[in-house]
Amino acid sequence: TLSTPHNMKIYCCALTGQEFFSDAKTIHEDVPGMYWVESKEATEGGVSVDTGGGNAFGGGADEDVDDAEETKLDQFWQFDHLENEVEFKSFKKFKKDYYIFFLNAMKRMVKEGKILPEHKDTLKDNLKTALAWIEENFDSLQFYSIPTYIDDYEEYPDEDGDASTFGANMAYLLHNEEGARFFFVKGCFTETKV
Repeated sequence: TLSTPHNMKIYCCALTGQEFFSDAKTIHEDVPGMYWVESKEATEGGVSVDTGGGNAFGGGADEDVDDAEETKLDQFWQFDHLENEVEFKSFKKFKKDYYIFFLNAMKRMVKEGKILPEHKDTLKDNLKTALAWIEENFDSLQFYSIPTYIDDYEEYPDEDGDASTFGANMAYLLHNEEGARFFFVKGCFTETKV
């Protein structure tokens, strides 16, 4: 018998369309209001490149170019646009400088029909539960998102017709003795199959 090939799901920010994670890794849902995936350190690069000049131009043994090795969490190799760390001095600043804009974005995405139907009823609870988890773990978290994680979106005007200021999704990295885990607020993503 033939088995049906697995179509990978990629989870994209409902606001920006940027990819944040996929089901290429196991997606865990045992933390209320959150998804999470494990991440491991991976090294890329370090390959000698023969420039093909030989000794003709006096290069001799030094002609090879060494592409430097780089080690980082595999989540950043797979979704390199997320390698933008955002720092917040306190949980209060996090809520004021980011989360309120993210909440407003998700409310608007529900209104625009961009939140998956199966998540509409649980989104409010997920956002509240996720915020409590973020507060509880705040001092142990690192925050990653796209470079313009807070931006004006003309395609979603406010009541006065001005561009709305919204916050894109964030990846919350908890890196401790249990390993590296990236957390994401459940229900705030669209799914694309590839």
